[in-house]
Amino acid sequence: MFKKSDFDINLERKINKQKKEINDSFQKNIESQERMLDFFIVGINHADFNKFKDTRLIWNISGFINIVSLDLKVIGRDLTFAENEWQKRYYARQACLLIYESFNDIFGLLGKDFKELFCTKINDDQLDEIIKSIKSELNQFKDKYIAKIKVIRHNAIGHRDNDILKQIEQINSISWSESIEIVSCFDRILNELGIVFQELIDYGLKEFDELKKSK
Repeated sequence: MFKKSDFDINLERKINKQKKEINDSFQKNIESQERMLDFFIVGINHADFNKFKDTRLIWNISGFINIVSLDLKVIGRDLTFAENEWQKRYYARQACLLIYESFNDIFGLLGKDFKELFCTKINDDQLDEIIKSIKSELNQFKDKYIAKIKVIRHNAIGHRDNDILKQIEQINSISWSESIEIVSCFDRILNELGIVFQELIDYGLKEFDELKKSK
């Protein structure tokens, strides 16, 4: 039913040659982000207990980004090592669902409350430029991929076309190699955001008045 492109075949060969190294990299990153999630949970609970509103906002956004990236890495690993064409397209559809559902949430979390906190409590020109650059990358990603992701999400995973021939048509249109590219691109942007928010956490620990008062 599914036909492999020449690019898919060549990519599959390359992955098989480096399977252990690629898998080890996935595993290392997944374990690291699981540890970070524990760190965020502790931090958010501490902020809630002490009613540290500003601190909670930063830590919560950091944790949200971490969860999306962690889920995406798990899906990306399964997508990369999928053993047959149906599995490849199943994991590709799961990736489309996750990316579509989280994309607007990320922009929302970087919206009014965060902007107000950044302007009043942080106001770091260098970090502001980095965040603007990442937002630009997100918009470029949207322009390039979101229309395709939306069609797959609406017809073959988040919702499913009741006409299975139409549903199969959408599933059949999925490119395995392009799906890996999409996952890698979005996760790279998430990782960039994660680095920025780690800096914001460090900044908050040193500068936020609510934390200074608790010392």
